[in-house]
Amino acid sequence: MAAALDRRQALVRGAAAVLMAGFAVLPTIARAAEGPLPPPVSAIDAFNKALLETMKQAKALGVKGRYEKLKAVVGATFDFPAMTQTAVGATWSEIPAAKQSALIDAFNRMTTATYAHNFDDYNGERFEVDPQTRPRRDFQVVHSTMIRPKEEPVTFDYLMHEVNSDWKAVDIYYSGTVSQLAQRRSEFAAVLRSRGPDGLLQRLNELSDQLLKE
Repeated sequence: MAAALDRRQALVRGAAAVLMAGFAVLPTIARAAEGPLPPPVSAIDAFNKALLETMKQAKALGVKGRYEKLKAVVGATFDFPAMTQTAVGATWSEIPAAKQSALIDAFNRMTTATYAHNFDDYNGERFEVDPQTRPRRDFQVVHSTMIRPKEEPVTFDYLMHEVNSDWKAVDIYYSGTVSQLAQRRSEFAAVLRSRGPDGLLQRLNELSDQLLKE
């Protein structure tokens, strides 16, 4: 698991730097000491707890069991329609609605499969989520850290926005700089250029199938 996370951190730093411009200097919004977590923080806290519970049962569940256990919480945590549209880019409006829906579902499945594949063990890890958020235009950024015994911690910054009274993530920045959405946009663009929307849909499903192999 640690190796997979470390490899992911090394990707698309150039694209991520563009998306993260101005991020570090934004002020924070703090909650009252005795008050509840702000809704964006609460959403990530719930996701972390579900992920940790799955890690603790990882071997017994197997990759497909982990996928089933994480499917609902991943869908509740991330705004896949917005993420898919952003990753596809300007050609999104040219794709028929039925194919758009299929791509959103495939992106959701691949993301869930990635978590099920990568978080495949438990060695005393724990998650900490900062109760303060940082505004970024119309978004809030939630900072979370995975503490790993005898290893460097891994940080995740979730870019959150409000969707129908819920807060959902539209991007994750690994170690504060590596944007998952920038990585996906680069990957999607290459497939779309060579194979079009049908090829992208096929590729997403192929990746999910590979990730879900025991």
